[in-house]
Amino acid sequence: MSLTSKTVLHDGQGYIFSVSSESEETTDYTVAYDRVDGWFCNCPHYIFRKAYCKHMQAAAVSENIIDTTVFKGVDA
Repeated sequence: MSLTSKTVLHDGQGYIFSVSSESEETTDYTVAYDRVDGWFCNCPHYIFRKAYCKHMQAAAVSENIIDTTVFKGVDA
């Protein structure tokens, strides 16, 4: 199963996304991006490691957000 991302909210500050889990069919993660605070995801990888995750990368790709930190920082 591949990651799918849908934009839930987009305003002048940033975005909120819903990104499906690859491993759990019924699980979605909330990913947020704003130009001031950067990225957030409520997945365990981000919460416990404070590391960029594949859900952030999927959200960035879906809206064509060019942020090199999210692409080089993914190790999930």
